[in-house]
Amino acid sequence: MKKPAFLTVTPALGDQICATPTIRKLSEIYSSKVAVISHNPELVRNLPYVSECYNINEVNVEELSLQYDVHKTFHLLGKTDSLGIEFKHAICDIRQFHAKDLGFMLKEDEMYCDYIPTNGQECISSFDLPQEYVVLHPVKSWGSRSWAKEKWQDLSDKLENAGINVVTIGRDSGEQQHKGKLDKPAFNINLKEGINLVNKTSLDQSWHILKNSKAVITMDSGVMHLAGTTDTHILQLGSNLDPKFRAPYRNGSQHYKYNYILGGCSIHCASDLRYSLRDWGSIQNVTLIDTCLETSKNFECHPSAENVFKIVNKVLLNNKEEIKKVDIEEPQKKENSELIKIVSKSLGDNLGAMAVIEARRKSTGNDISVMCKLDPKYFSESYPHIKVYPHEPEPVLDPSTSTYFLGDDGFSKYTRIYYDFYKPLMKGYADQIDVDKWERPKIDLFIKERPIKAKYVCFSMHSTAQAKHWNYKDGWEILCSKIRKRGLTPVCIDYHQSFGVEGNWNEVPKNSVKRLGLGIDEVTNYIHHSEFFIGISSGLSWVAHSIGKKVVMISGLTSEDHEFSEDTYRLTNKSVCNGCLNKKGVSFDAGDWMWCPFHKNTDRQFECTTTITPEDVINVIDSNLIPK
Repeated sequence: MKKPAFLTVTPALGDQICATPTIRKLSEIYSSKVAVISHNPELVRNLPYVSECYNINEVNVEELSLQYDVHKTFHLLGKTDSLGIEFKHAICDIRQFHAKDLGFMLKEDEMYCDYIPTNGQECISSFDLPQEYVVLHPVKSWGSRSWAKEKWQDLSDKLENAGINVVTIGRDSGEQQHKGKLDKPAFNINLKEGINLVNKTSLDQSWHILKNSKAVITMDSGVMHLAGTTDTHILQLGSNLDPKFRAPYRNGSQHYKYNYILGGCSIHCASDLRYSLRDWGSIQNVTLIDTCLETSKNFECHPSAENVFKIVNKVLLNNKEEIKKVDIEEPQKKENSELIKIVSKSLGDNLGAMAVIEARRKSTGNDISVMCKLDPKYFSESYPHIKVYPHEPEPVLDPSTSTYFLGDDGFSKYTRIYYDFYKPLMKGYADQIDVDKWERPKIDLFIKERPIKAKYVCFSMHSTAQAKHWNYKDGWEILCSKIRKRGLTPVCIDYHQSFGVEGNWNEVPKNSVKRLGLGIDEVTNYIHHSEFFIGISSGLSWVAHSIGKKVVMISGLTSEDHEFSEDTYRLTNKSVCNGCLNKKGVSFDAGDWMWCPFHKNTDRQFECTTTITPEDVINVIDSNLIPK
């Protein structure tokens, strides 16, 4: 039997350190030391389970294969295998990434990494380090993993002003990407009394500096994984990657002497395959790891220097160091408390989701709060037991207590719920939080005096894509005339007089009463005093339904069961193309106003509603809503 060899093509320092659990496992399997072929042989040279080390650029792998049983990892990074599967760096544990390439997984107690320096403690004697100090690693990387130089400077100033000794380490480097080379310079920050060792240390020297420190502050980096082979306290700065895929294992845990410090966003979008599906139409693509997938101008997952400073003080105080104390208020977590964020900002989605969340509150007995786009005043009476927070910022996770904090309020569980195109709207939300039955949605009523003395009907004709509109030519104007003939006044309560894009404006009918630009509280009053509501698949139809009003809905875009059915008279022409928005395999393009997935630019475009006539609508009204 050939001797075992391990080959990894990754040039990254952290990725190679995280290969050591797999190399160690191979040694156990073969009962033999392992030869290692990599870009940095010095990383594993002294490990007791490694026999020889080769530089991958200086050997002929085919020749080595005659002597060794070579096991390769990272060879499919950025590529798909024969089955079309692409392994995703940001959504895999970095240690398991090596193991899975060899067809196995590591157990939790096998996940720790190793590094043994060649040189001893004496190699750092010339640096004249203080007895106690904190290490900063101020290095630029991908945007998502780069804390701004200004923040590093602010943090170092705060630490030194508090009497905490600071040492900076790091080296200029680079990385080849599909867009070309990415430079990764180390920042030289101004230290008053500290020691700047940026671009001045070897790997062994960096290891000893980390080993002797009280704590190291770093983004996800090679230095973080190097520190993970020591006993120092690691403070990892937040990014868009889930820390569970990166945090070092020590003493059988990722929580040993470790803090993860997030900013205002905790969704870890780069580790969420839903963004791959959204951006590429497939999960077999890597998320755009170096960008904010929520399109924020700044990476809100990055913490402030002030928060990092407070946690550093807390860590040092817990270690009983003689450090200047900073008052830190400890928010408390309520047991069985949930925070649920309705990700969609759409009016109808929020109303439907709130009803489902209330059903979960009743069925579980849990204390539930909600983050949503709507003002809390619209739910204070309808859902008095649910506290409503703004849509932003994201809660901050404290990994040491598994608590999500929103300001001073702590929650034991945080869930983001998304609109599901392929299920009825409320069921889509219900399935995400384990709810199987719910009641009619509600919204608070703001009842004032009757705004129009005559009997009237409210209608809304606008939405966020042309496909959602009623596309029968002059349909609304014709319908308004028919409504007037029945002694009712048609009142449009849309926000805009005209809505759409150049060449496709949807004008409010001239023969309607226009009450445009109203707030939701005024809208509820108008709908409340109306005889009934006429609309499309849009938010105001959901408002009308939520205050108990009967709704006539003209919709061909959505499936017949997608909205609500109680007190609803729906017009859909099933003899033509319809329901495309909710069909499996169809991806809605919000950026294309004229989106019509099957018939765009043909005479059948929008036939789902061009074939619904004003006569069809008035017949439904006459049969069900006009007293005989």
